Amino acid sequence: KSPLPSVGWPKPYFDALARAIWLRGVDVEIVLSNENAKSGYTNGWSCVDVASGIIKRITKQFPDAPDADLRQKVEDNLRICYIRHSRNMDYKSGTRIGNHTKFFIVDDLVSYTGSQNLYEADLAEWGVIVDDTEQTAQMMEDYWTPLWEASYFESDCEVQDVMDGLK
Repeated sequence: KSPLPSVGWPKPYFDALARAIWLRGVDVEIVLSNENAKSGYTNGWSCVDVASGIIKRITKQFPDAPDADLRQKVEDNLRICYIRHSRNMDYKSGTRIGNHTKFFIVDDLVSYTGSQNLYEADLAEWGVIVDDTEQTAQMMEDYWTPLWEASYFESDCEVQDVMDGLK
């Protein structure tokens, strides 16, 4: 298994997420397209791959980080899952669910909705940043919370698998 050709890890973004998790205990929640989504909106990375990639950036920036503390950060602050509809990974037709939209919320204050990939891709991408706490709260209520509640399964990204992925 490998990601799409010419697609590398978005290290600057992962570095920022890693610092936020390590230094400030920020919670990071990510919903990915399902692997092998027929829509083509998947880059070949599993939830565990992404989580391990973020935690590796902690170890790169903080080489003396104790293993037990890394494990605790994964347990407490990093949650990654596959997108689901009605708690299912497939549509009724059996087609695996994929999603092209990128949606970010930062500190419950600002949100971004668009198509900009975090990894390098030579594409024309567009999006909108909403710097308004009231509108961001509404986006959380209307979009993020229902998506998360339908999608999150802890088993998508087991702590031990993430730690094993560091090797």
